[in-house]
Amino acid sequence: MRKPRRGKSNASKTAYNGRVYASRLEADYASHLDMLKKIGEVAEWYPQQPRLDLVVNGVKVGYYTPDFEIHSPDGSVVLVDTKGFVPQGWPFRLKVIRACHPNVDLRIVRREDF
Repeated sequence: MRKPRRGKSNASKTAYNGRVYASRLEADYASHLDMLKKIGEVAEWYPQQPRLDLVVNGVKVGYYTPDFEIHSPDGSVVLVDTKGFVPQGWPFRLKVIRACHPNVDLRIVRREDF
């Protein structure tokens, strides 16, 4: 039997609803979003959308792709990153993301948040 593949955070890739997510936490959150969509609290959601370029002083220094883009019934959009743990360098990367995209509503979701 083949061992499940692991991502950069040593998380097990997990399938849900025909799509493979980078971790069980991501797949569980996708399931949670489907439930919220059924009861009308979420209008639509998309995995791994959109890719945000990180530009500092006119130079592209990297990019960031959130785990989920969530559209509320009122038209607001939230980007969500699921985190089972905080990887080294993440706090600084989060500051860069927020500095490059100050108008983006980016939220970090942990297992205990849903």
